[in-house]
Amino acid sequence: MNYLLNAWDAASWVVIPITFLATIVLSLKGMIKVPEHGIVRFFAHEGWCISVVVFIPWHISSFARGDISPLPWKVFSDISAIRGFEHGVIAMLIVCIADMWLFWTPAQLYASRVHPSQRENVKFVRIINGLAGLLLVTPDNPFFKILQLI
Repeated sequence: MNYLLNAWDAASWVVIPITFLATIVLSLKGMIKVPEHGIVRFFAHEGWCISVVVFIPWHISSFARGDISPLPWKVFSDISAIRGFEHGVIAMLIVCIADMWLFWTPAQLYASRVHPSQRENVKFVRIINGLAGLLLVTPDNPFFKILQLI
């Protein structure tokens, strides 16, 4: 039995759902008020999103190679057919996290921190964020090709 693999699975079953919840809270920042209860603050803390540093580049390269789909339900069905329901759920959550960070979360973080006199820039930032996300999830995107040349 490979104990390291089991430890990795157990850690991912804890960290990834919490990262997903923290990403949702960050994605809705400025739109909702998060309760100040200690447990909610612990699970919704933005420090859990440090794992995004690994997920985003890993999944951008997987999207660019065409290894996985950026559609969460497609990833769930593909991975659960191969490795089981639990792994399908974890893969789906990782893709949801990557998609939120590629399409919405950076623009929402900007929108929640921008000065009220510059509110007209928020629409432009959201459009740029969405277009950049679309570019990065497409197979054979130009940024990935440049990285392959280096």
